[in-house]
Amino acid sequence: MRIGLVGYPSLGGSGVVASELAHQLVKRGHDVHFFAHQRPFRLCLKGLFFHPISPCTYPLFQYPDYALALAGKVAAIANDVSLDVLHVHYAVPHAVSAILAKKLCTDLRVVVTLHGTDVNVLGQDPSYREVLRWSLEECDAVTCVSRSLKQDVERVFALKQSVHVIYNFFSTRQDDVHDVRSQFASSDESLLLHVSNFRPVKRIKDVLEVFRLLRKDRRCRLLFLGEGPDREALQRRVMEQSLEKEIFFLDHVCDPRPYILASDLLLLPSAQESFGLAALEAQGLGTPVIGTKVGGLPEVVEHGVSGYLESVGDVQAMARRALCLLEDAQMYAKFSEQAKMRVRTLFNAELCVDKYLALY
Repeated sequence: MRIGLVGYPSLGGSGVVASELAHQLVKRGHDVHFFAHQRPFRLCLKGLFFHPISPCTYPLFQYPDYALALAGKVAAIANDVSLDVLHVHYAVPHAVSAILAKKLCTDLRVVVTLHGTDVNVLGQDPSYREVLRWSLEECDAVTCVSRSLKQDVERVFALKQSVHVIYNFFSTRQDDVHDVRSQFASSDESLLLHVSNFRPVKRIKDVLEVFRLLRKDRRCRLLFLGEGPDREALQRRVMEQSLEKEIFFLDHVCDPRPYILASDLLLLPSAQESFGLAALEAQGLGTPVIGTKVGGLPEVVEHGVSGYLESVGDVQAMARRALCLLEDAQMYAKFSEQAKMRVRTLFNAELCVDKYLALY
């Protein structure tokens, strides 16, 4: 098949999933054309075609016209190479651009995958909701990444067509992963990890508080991976509490695997997660998760089996759970193996890509 994929080049889940899906489709022999305003950090160009989008910078426009530029580029390529399917990730503005492109093509099918904030934040904004509803209804198929998000889609948009649930998947790559643990923690210290885009919904102050509680009973270090609006304030707080020698911040990381493998636990105390891609990747590499029982996280992390999920804001319980796992080597090893088994069973690439191809 000739498949077009649209995604964001950011560290967020939608861009990661779109890039990993592109690799899987190329491995299966499909022609894949990827559209974005810059190359996504996980997108290897080998075996696929990348088409950068360059919005018009005409002085009249206060904001670059990305949606129309995307629609025009997709339509041109689709007509030139006869794309069979266009699969866009994240509805804003990709769903509208996809429908415009479809109108300009003779025979193009459109699939939209919803990832979370395009439903629960932007989808509930009155300036977006009706346009998004129309564009989703015009698509040939709509998917979302968890059963929890499907319920949100049905509540927010009340679509006439069916919404398919296809989980995000974990892709095991065979290239070398360097050992980085010694850069952050000694052999007698535990290393905790948080990966996110540092938005308020991630509750990164709770990550810090769990660490502060845990370090009263166990020697440990904390690694923050990513960047976003709340990061600067958190760094100031770390300095105010004289923890800068125990807490590390890294940004512009293209491959989180070395840091996940180096860590003992992933902390994800979010107020909302439509899926929780960081939790999936941590479990796939055998790192248990301490998180919250919100949104799609209970579909990804099995409480008491591959990690622990507590109520939002209950940092005391999260710290106790973390200490329990770190103090019991036998239990930790069991959770680690169960985490990997859960991912291999429910979230493996072959299973999820098969579902996408069946939908195409």
